[in-house]
Amino acid sequence: MIGGGLNAYMQAFHGDGPFDWGDFAAATAIGAAGGGLGTLTKGLSFGRALAANSIGSAAAAAGVTAAQNRIFGSCKDVTKAATNGLVFGALGSAAGSAFSNGISALSRARYFGVPLSVRSLLTSNSLQVPRNTGLEPLGVTAGDIAANAISNLPGDSQDENCGCDQ
Repeated sequence: MIGGGLNAYMQAFHGDGPFDWGDFAAATAIGAAGGGLGTLTKGLSFGRALAANSIGSAAAAAGVTAAQNRIFGSCKDVTKAATNGLVFGALGSAAGSAFSNGISALSRARYFGVPLSVRSLLTSNSLQVPRNTGLEPLGVTAGDIAANAISNLPGDSQDENCGCDQ
């Protein structure tokens, strides 16, 4: 929803032509893929999550762009989309992981800073010790949305080898 919403906003308020449903569908799909990928990889070590998210984001960006070209008759550069997916998928994964770990560390420090009697009350029944906040999926989603937005900027987003009119 975030990817599609951002794309719709950009087209409505900053676009210079008719609404491009292909770009909207691609942005929505990329946002969903980023969230799903980040959720699947959040239990991995930092290095493995970074690699999986960057490679997965590149594959998703290339696949969605190729499908967009085929379905909507557009001529987007698949290689550029894959490259942007690779870079921004990694950046989103790293940022999401850093934010998540930072918030978790602050939560644990605050939790362990209270007296034992309060901690005992907090951990009784269903309350537990604060865990990782899981912001990595959000970071990967943001990275994938940024990659898609950059890949679809007007001007140089067309592939010269696509065979369509420039």
